[in-house]
Amino acid sequence: MMAWLRIRRPVHLPTPYIETRRNAAFCILACAIVNILHTIG
Repeated sequence: MMAWLRIRRPVHLPTPYIETRRNAAFCILACAIVNILHTIG
């Protein structure tokens, strides 16, 4: 997963590490919401 985030990180940004961490947190949150919805449904 970390390797995938490293590959997918935006290169044009001056602070890719911070942006990658933010994207990782957002992805984890989105995945959690989808899992909860699937569990309820």
